[in-house]
Amino acid sequence: MAPKIKKALFLQLPVPAFSPPGSEANIPLAAGYLSAWGSRNVPGWEFEILPPSQMDLSGDRRLIKAILAREPDLVAFSLYLWNSERSANIAEELRAAGVVTVGGGPEVEASNSWLTERGSFDLLLSGEGEARFASMLGNLKGSGSMSPLSSCDLIKLSDLPSPYISGYISPYPDGSAWLETVRGCPFDCAYCDYGKRFGKVRRFGNTWLADHLQWFKANGGKEIYLMDPSFNVRPDWEETLRTLEHSNGDGELSFHTELVAEKLRDGDVKRLARAGLASCEVGLQSTNLKTLKGVGRSWDSTRWLRRMQELSDEGILSSVGLIVGLPGDTLDDFKRSLDFVLTKLPQTDIQLFLLALLPGTKLSEEAEEVGLLGFGMPPYTIITTPTMTGRDISEAFLLYEEATGLELDPFGNPPLSGSWEGPIKGDSPLTGAKLTKSVPQGIAQKILEEAGVNFTFIMDGWSDAMVEEVVAFSKGASHSPLTIILDSEPEMVPARVKELRRRVRANEYMERYFAHLGRDLVPRIGALIPSDLAGTTAAEEARRHGDVILTLVAQDGWQGRAARLAAEGESVFVKGPVSADRLPKLAEDLNHDAVGVFFADGGAQAKWEKLIGQPATFASHRRTTC
Repeated sequence: MAPKIKKALFLQLPVPAFSPPGSEANIPLAAGYLSAWGSRNVPGWEFEILPPSQMDLSGDRRLIKAILAREPDLVAFSLYLWNSERSANIAEELRAAGVVTVGGGPEVEASNSWLTERGSFDLLLSGEGEARFASMLGNLKGSGSMSPLSSCDLIKLSDLPSPYISGYISPYPDGSAWLETVRGCPFDCAYCDYGKRFGKVRRFGNTWLADHLQWFKANGGKEIYLMDPSFNVRPDWEETLRTLEHSNGDGELSFHTELVAEKLRDGDVKRLARAGLASCEVGLQSTNLKTLKGVGRSWDSTRWLRRMQELSDEGILSSVGLIVGLPGDTLDDFKRSLDFVLTKLPQTDIQLFLLALLPGTKLSEEAEEVGLLGFGMPPYTIITTPTMTGRDISEAFLLYEEATGLELDPFGNPPLSGSWEGPIKGDSPLTGAKLTKSVPQGIAQKILEEAGVNFTFIMDGWSDAMVEEVVAFSKGASHSPLTIILDSEPEMVPARVKELRRRVRANEYMERYFAHLGRDLVPRIGALIPSDLAGTTAAEEARRHGDVILTLVAQDGWQGRAARLAAEGESVFVKGPVSADRLPKLAEDLNHDAVGVFFADGGAQAKWEKLIGQPATFASHRRTTC
């Protein structure tokens, strides 16, 4: 009798967000590598990656049911700072059900004590995973015990089968795909551990890039994110550039990557444009040369600016990264860095990051010595430095928003469009529930079994029973980004928001993520306020405590009023049926303010999103009224 084939199931949980699930690409590239390598080198095992429809969209209870239904012998998690806490929580429940659990990825580092000492996983694998994972499977004993692992050499990347061509992963529904062509980084920045983990730059096979570009064209790939750090700093740069030019001469694909501007050669930018480079990220971090030297970086401002201007001239969108809180930088230093980019490159997008003391990095190891105080849990962001107070850090982000007119981490409109009438059970995850004063006791537990990865409650009225159900849900879904929308008397909004904030359990990761903004943002709480109350004391008092969404009815003249309010920065929710032929003119009038308007009419909302170019999502909304 042939031995039973064992199953290894992989999952990579998505970035938590208040936006509709599925709108952010979550491609399990590491799981694809491990599956492709394991299928070739580990007999007696089969490998499966949980599909995006479950991995990206399901809440914890629904996700655990989906995992156990596949009867895996082992579940492997890709751990990143945005998903490691939730992954650890799910791993504990799977272990209790007799499933072996393994964690790997950037979060697995000897100094990361919250993870290594928690005991959520049977085994944690640090470093490059293919050889270690294959060896672990070969040594896996029965009843969930592990035998000691021998040390494993790094594999030759030229021997690694493609996770795409092997059939384990595919481009995302929107056509985006992620691809490495090298591993390793030539730099050793103090705030990053990639160069420390993979100091030597190693390339994949000679035809790896060309083979993948051909495959993407034939299999739905459109936007290819080349994941290599410092893409143009590599020994085979000329060969790589020629491959891009030759393989994408038809312009069918667009590329996005990270560049080191000073290292670009004369003529490189024109060639990148012809090859289809649509956008790039360029890490500046700070213009303070002493600060840069302290974190292992250098900067030639003249050469950098010349190359950045070339990128702009060729129509390649570039985003410049700045980090708030680098050791030695003050608030005035940040202002100078921001002013430099805004003045010299006024058309350039600026990405603003808060310094994170990532486990294993030099800054994390030296934090106490140099006086950096940060969270010991994800996302590991700083709280204060010797030269920046918490108020300074908050001020830096406010300065950015004022100078650019952009909102960092915008929540977007809550998903309120379409029907709220439906059953609790269904094939797709439940994304929301409207609670009324007749809410059944204990309904939260039923909702939890079907809930998606983020959830919206509309509280239609107010009662103790409604509050109890929201509180119960928050305790059972502590890793779900939760949105609560109040639809009740405007003058009562402040007191009701205070009660909800006091009693509802917040997503702790997101609380830490937004802590530098100095405001109560988690859970997300908003109120529907009639638009005729705009500017009144009741509306402004409500705004001090949560989001305000102005409502108006689709009747004569609604377009003009919606346009005026949106142009003033308001979110406007249009109730009632909306004729599609009224939408194009409104979108044209609103231009950049178009995202401020959304509709209760599901058909109108879908047409509106198409008109204003909102990103498509493969998630479908299924909601109920309780």
